[in-house]
Amino acid sequence: MVVINEITPKAMLPGCPVKPLGGGEFSSFNIYSKEKIRELLLSHDTDISSKIRCLFFGRFHGDEESAEMLSKSLDYSESVLFRHEVLYVLGQMGLKSPLTRLYEILADETEHPMVRHEAGEAIAAIGDDESLEIVEKYLNDNSPAVRETCYLAAHSLRLKREKRLKESNKQDIDTNISNINAFNTRDPTPPKSSCEVSHIESLASDLLNEDLQLEKRYAALFALRNILTGIIDSNQRKSLSDQYDQQIDNDKVHFIAGEIAKAMEIDKSSAVFRHECAFVLGQIQVISTADTLSRVLSNQSEESMVRHEAAFALGSVGSNDPRCSENLEKMDKLCTKKELDRVRKLSIETLLKYSNDLDIIVAESCIVGLQTIMDETGSLDILLE
Repeated sequence: MVVINEITPKAMLPGCPVKPLGGGEFSSFNIYSKEKIRELLLSHDTDISSKIRCLFFGRFHGDEESAEMLSKSLDYSESVLFRHEVLYVLGQMGLKSPLTRLYEILADETEHPMVRHEAGEAIAAIGDDESLEIVEKYLNDNSPAVRETCYLAAHSLRLKREKRLKESNKQDIDTNISNINAFNTRDPTPPKSSCEVSHIESLASDLLNEDLQLEKRYAALFALRNILTGIIDSNQRKSLSDQYDQQIDNDKVHFIAGEIAKAMEIDKSSAVFRHECAFVLGQIQVISTADTLSRVLSNQSEESMVRHEAAFALGSVGSNDPRCSENLEKMDKLCTKKELDRVRKLSIETLLKYSNDLDIIVAESCIVGLQTIMDETGSLDILLE
């Protein structure tokens, strides 16, 4: 389970599926210099996990030089997964300088739809007003992933434009329009304004409603995630005397996580939506979702972008360390050493199995998922004993 308010390498590199090398505290010793990042990114010999780690180091530096370096790295790799992650990080950095390259990639029909999708999402994350008419060109694109992403991007860009207009006119604004969250990542759309525990069931209903507009299902997804992280944060602040109330709250955590996992597995309407559900499951790291993530990753009829995100999420969920079960169980009675061992073993075995998948996007994602687990514990062999 994700631990809120703890300064960890993952917290300092939001959205990163792999941790800095060196382990332990976040320090200058395990954050690469820009020179080292450039050396590894602009090499054909660097493995996929190390390259992705470098991308998030680039986000940590966060300046124009780093953005230019990340953009240039696109010329050194044909990996769909890597190109997708480059664009994700560029969007999260929020700088306008990569927009021209992002527009080009979005327009390029020879690019994999998963890469074009991420270009559209990154354009929305950057939030420049002039981007609205760009993404609107692709609302009828041949690729469902591209047109749905651009539909959501247009929705997000309109909301941001309205917010800026209201701010300039000193009008009251909906503070929930912000797409930044507890994970310090930029969401594709803002959460629904009703982010109260009492709204969990209605939000879950919206999440599972395939007839509802896509942006409303996204809004429900992010609202549920924010409620869940609020509950976890509250539980961490409670004393041992509050264990009864804490377990009631944990039941809500597992209900929310279960509904998100269900939406990911049973939805038939949108691969983009299913992949976003998987991304959120990777953020929250609730162990009760591991079996569903394993099934989705194992489903070879599922879209690459969904299986990819399930692999990343399974690596995150599987990285809950059984050796920390005593502390985790204080917050969640499901986090027994036996259950953590089972989830870790399931995660490793599933990721290992599909690390040789015929779909290279899935195979590389599984390698990164395994690296996530290794980064947390130092070894896969120890965990399988």
